Amino acid sequence: MLPVLLISLLLLYVPPVPETPSFALYWIPVGVLCLAGVNALACWAGSRTAVHLSNSGTARGALRAVRVFKLLNLGILGFVVLDVYALRWPLLVEEAFGRPPHVPLAAELLLLSPVLLMIGTVMAFQYWFNRTQRPMSLRLGQYLLLRFRTELAILLVPWLLLVLVWDVAGALWRGSAHFGLVEGLLPIVLVGAIVAFAPLLLRLLWNTSPLPPGPVRERLEAFGRAQGFRCRDILLWHTHNYLPNAAVVGMIPLLRYVLLTDALLANCTEEEIEGVFAHEVGHIKHHHLGFYMLFVLAFVCFYANAVDILAGLGYVAPLGNVMLAELTHGHAIVMLVFAALYWIFGFGYLSRRFEQQADLFSMSSSSNPAAFVVALHKLAVLSGAPSAMRSWRHFSISRRTEFLADVLENPDLGRRAERRVRLVQLIIIALFLAAALRLVLVAPGMVGL
Repeated sequence: MLPVLLISLLLLYVPPVPETPSFALYWIPVGVLCLAGVNALACWAGSRTAVHLSNSGTARGALRAVRVFKLLNLGILGFVVLDVYALRWPLLVEEAFGRPPHVPLAAELLLLSPVLLMIGTVMAFQYWFNRTQRPMSLRLGQYLLLRFRTELAILLVPWLLLVLVWDVAGALWRGSAHFGLVEGLLPIVLVGAIVAFAPLLLRLLWNTSPLPPGPVRERLEAFGRAQGFRCRDILLWHTHNYLPNAAVVGMIPLLRYVLLTDALLANCTEEEIEGVFAHEVGHIKHHHLGFYMLFVLAFVCFYANAVDILAGLGYVAPLGNVMLAELTHGHAIVMLVFAALYWIFGFGYLSRRFEQQADLFSMSSSSNPAAFVVALHKLAVLSGAPSAMRSWRHFSISRRTEFLADVLENPDLGRRAERRVRLVQLIIIALFLAAALRLVLVAPGMVGL
C-alpha cells in the first residue's frame, strides 16, 4: 500500500485544477462518499472473485487472486484522481480550513480521509479473503492496525509531523522579519531530522522490544562481530505471529536496528534465522540504505531537469527552484507522471536487484547457505502468498530460490549478478552527477546560484 499512499499524497498536494466547480460545494463531500461507496462495491466484487480463483486449486488461480487485490489498490488511485480533478476535494478542504485560525493537522486529516477510508476498505476485504484461505487468530481491528503501522505509518506519520511543525512555525513567525529565513531553512532541517531519527520512530511505530537473551541472540551477535557489522540493538517485532519478515533500519551504527518478527522466530530454525539476519546485514555491507537516499535526491534533480527541458520547448512554465515550491498545474502533471514512473518502475527495478544482492551476501556469509533457501520457502508459506508472485520490491520467492540454487552449483552466476548491480549503481550515480552539473551550468538560479 505504500506506493498507493505516496502517489495519493502527490495527487492531493500538488495544485488541482484551479477553476471553482460549477456545482455547489456541498455536493463535493456527497460525491466523495459516493466514490468511496463504489470502491467498497468494487472490493466486494473483487474479493468474491479472488475467493473463486483461489478455490480453483491451481497455482495460476492463486496468483490471479492476489493480482485482484493489486488491481483494487490501483483502483484507489483512480478514485483519488476523480476526487481531486473532478470533484475538487482539496478546494473544499481549503475553503473549510485554509483560513486562520488554523487547527493543527485538521486540514491534512480531512484531506487524507477519503484515501485512508478507501485503503482501509481494501484491507478489510483482503482480511475477509485471507480468512477464507487459512486460519487467522487476528481480529479485523488487529489486522487493520498491524497493516496501518507496517505499511502506511512509515510515510504518513513523518509527513504529518512535518506538516505539524510547519504549521506551528508559520503561526509563530509569519509576518516577522525572519520568516523568509525560516521558510527556506525549516524544510531542510525537518527532513534532515526525520531521516536521522527515522530508526527511533520506526522502532515505536512497528511495536518492537529488544530480542531476549538466548541462543538465537548470541548466534546473531556472533555473526555480526564476524562480519564487522554493528547496530544499536536486535529487536523483536511484534505482529501477533502473523507477519513473517525482517528489516534493517538506520545508516549509522548508533541508530541502526535489525528487526525480526515474532512469526519468523517462531517458525524458523537458528540456522534459518541466521540466514535471514545475514540478508539484512547484506543491505548494510553493500550500502543500500545510503544509495536509497541518493535515489531520493536524484528524483528531485531529474525532475527539475525534465521541467527545465520542457520549459525550453514551451510546454510548461520555468521552475523557480528545486525546493518544488509554488508549482504550476503543468509542473504538477509532469511531477505526477514522472513520480509514478520513477518510484513504481525505477525504484522497484533497483530494489529487486538490491534484494538479490543481499540474498547473495547471505549465501556467501552464513554458516549454512541452504538454510536461507529453506527460510525463504517457509516465509512464502507463512505469508500465504503464491511462491510465483512478484512484489514491487522483491522478485518472487520461486525465482529467488531457483537463482540461489543455481548459484550454489555455479558461483559464477552470483558474481555476474553482483557486477550487474554495481553497473546499475554506477549508471545512476553518473546520471545524477550529469543532471546536477546541467542544472548548475544551464539553470543556476534553480539551485540558488
